Amino acid sequence: MSLQELVVGLSNPYHDIPRSEPLERFKHIGDSELEMAIDFSVKNKIFPLFYEGCVRHGIPLPKRAGILYNSYLKRREAQYEAVRLLVEIAERHKVDFVVFKTFKPFNYIPDDVDILLRNESDLNVLIGELRKHGFSLLTIGTPEVVMRKVGGGAYVDLDIHTRLAVGHLDLFDVESIWREKAYEFLDLGDGYKVAKLSEGYELVREAAYNLLKDFNLSIAGLFYAIYIYTMRRYVAEIAERIARRHSLSSSMISYRLFGKGLIESKNSESLVARLVRADLGRRLAIPYPYPPPAIVAAYISKVFGDTRKTRSLKPLMQFIKQPSSKGAGLLLNYLSSRL
Repeated sequence: MSLQELVVGLSNPYHDIPRSEPLERFKHIGDSELEMAIDFSVKNKIFPLFYEGCVRHGIPLPKRAGILYNSYLKRREAQYEAVRLLVEIAERHKVDFVVFKTFKPFNYIPDDVDILLRNESDLNVLIGELRKHGFSLLTIGTPEVVMRKVGGGAYVDLDIHTRLAVGHLDLFDVESIWREKAYEFLDLGDGYKVAKLSEGYELVREAAYNLLKDFNLSIAGLFYAIYIYTMRRYVAEIAERIARRHSLSSSMISYRLFGKGLIESKNSESLVARLVRADLGRRLAIPYPYPPPAIVAAYISKVFGDTRKTRSLKPLMQFIKQPSSKGAGLLLNYLSSRL
């Protein structure tokens, strides 16, 4: 069992790793390997889960791990405070927004808070109000604006989106989120509630981001798939209907394979599923990089499905513009990982 596999096993919030010989080996590895394990968990955005798993199993970590864990807790509190501020601003100025990607059913502390505006015309209002509260404009990207606030030993980044897309390619029509009431409310405490993307839509978005944007199944994404497909099966069924409406079934099929351990189903022999299945027989990396043909097949399914549905060339034009997005850098990193 590799060091990476042990880190993932210790971090898994749903299946406790048994006290076995591999775990005993982990308890006695050297400081340099522990440092590598910490760096691996940070890079893959599961450090809080890894830290808690080590504490649970009595595995001693270097002093910097505790300092790092406290910095994550400060970041999370800063993120909650920023979301509460957003709720206040939205109520005052009648701004509709939903949070996505930010909250998961386990201790996931992201790099930033992602919000989706219903109306692009509200963007300047929101930027102006956030500046009054100490935020500064950090970057203008595709398709989001990033604002940052630093203070209290932590920073918080707000990614403000006017489209829910991978690069230039829209995943969902923004208005459909509100038309279909594709959101639910999360209690932030102190009387604050914020709208976040519903579990069904969030699962589809996560699967699509993993396959079409990041080109790999992230470890946090794997944990989310396990949670939904083993504990919230009815949500998975809702998500698959959503995926069909938005030409994203290929993303969901590949995700389902991991959520229930390569289950058999009437949809599991799609092209994408067959490609992933065949690839897993040859290589299983953590995080798992999807095979290039599976990514291509999923893009074709999405672009041509939306083109037929909308009777418009807009999805095709968005796809043609993809190389100009920041996804080009991700693609280069992905290709190097497959070599």
